[in-house]
Formats: sequence, structure tokens, C-alpha cells
Amino acid sequence: MILGILESFSIWILPAAYKDAISIAILLIILFVRPSGIFGSAEAARLKEF
Repeated sequence: MILGILESFSIWILPAAYKDAISIAILLIILFVRPSGIFGSAEAARLKEF
């Protein structure tokens, strides 16, 4: 839901042709900041290290 809202607001700032690129960029930023995902817990991420 957050991705859709950010994507629709970005159309106001940038041309609509960049809509897909913006959504991919937002997803990549989320994966770099939270590799376990948006709803993933920190404990599950620690268990994957072993």
C-alpha cells in the first residue's frame, strides 16, 4: 500500500514515464535498508545468518 501511495505521489513531481522505475527504486531501497523485508523480524534475520 505504501508503495502505491509513493508511486502515485511521484507522478506529481516526475513524468508518468518514470512510474515503473520509481517503484523499482523504492523496492530496492527497502531491500537495502531492511534485507529481511518490511515486515520481517530482526530475530528471523539473525537465524538466517547461521
